Amino acid sequence: MKIKELIVSAAVIFTLTTSISFAAPGNTGIEHVVDTKIQEKGCEKQPNDPKMKRDPIKDLEEKKSKIQNLLKEGKISQEKADEILAHIDKRIGEIKEFDKLTLEQKKEKLTKDFKAHLDQMVNEGKMTKDEADKMMKMITEKLKDWDGTGYLLPHGRKYQE
Repeated sequence: MKIKELIVSAAVIFTLTTSISFAAPGNTGIEHVVDTKIQEKGCEKQPNDPKMKRDPIKDLEEKKSKIQNLLKEGKISQEKADEILAHIDKRIGEIKEFDKLTLEQKKEKLTKDFKAHLDQMVNEGKMTKDEADKMMKMITEKLKDWDGTGYLLPHGRKYQE
């Protein structure tokens, strides 16, 4: 009986330690985070990629249609649907206002808003100043080639409360 317990213990210890020994060395720097996000979200796509040229308003109208279908099917409540639809309508209004700006005004607004967001992340301790600077540099580079239409960066966040 003791031998069986010893063998089982050895097997458990062996199993637990081998997964650690074969683990890849970690890279936790911002370059890794940004590169990973770029690969996951497809940010390496060029501005003339068809996915980058989608009309944000059409995308939001499609989301409204999906929400209305979910409501008809009884999968969400009227209150939740109204809340989401109000959020989508607000966003459509913001996009229409943004579309009235010139290309330079759009780039200036995006730069200012993104910088404010990064500063907030740094102040909350969610990001270091160095990480924020690198992300700001990445966005600045993306803005140079952006023609003011479609999305600056690919995204796909779902509506969150």
